Amino acid sequence: MKKVGKTFLTIALVALVSVGTLFANGQTEGTTTAATKGKTVVYWSMWNETEPQGQAIAAAIEDFTKTTGIKVDANFNGRDIRKTLQPALDAGETIALFDEDLERVANT
Repeated sequence: MKKVGKTFLTIALVALVSVGTLFANGQTEGTTTAATKGKTVVYWSMWNETEPQGQAIAAAIEDFTKTTGIKVDANFNGRDIRKTLQPALDAGETIALFDEDLERVANT
């Protein structure tokens, strides 16, 4: 995997773990309580499911759900995220995590 891909995957995993920590409320790893049971995190990705990055993210999501009991509603939007993300956020759609081209985000 290219260095950029590894860096991105690391950032995505840290973000998922961070969200898990917020939901877990001090739980130990691998436990599910009433606080996390049935919780869902909405994640929008700039990758397609068939791309290597998308496949790595999907595997990380699966592991995250197994470990925390928190479901991830992953939307693999591909590069169309540039057209759909801002309107969705402006409309008040709840998106807990998203990834996007760093340069575009920095300029926005």
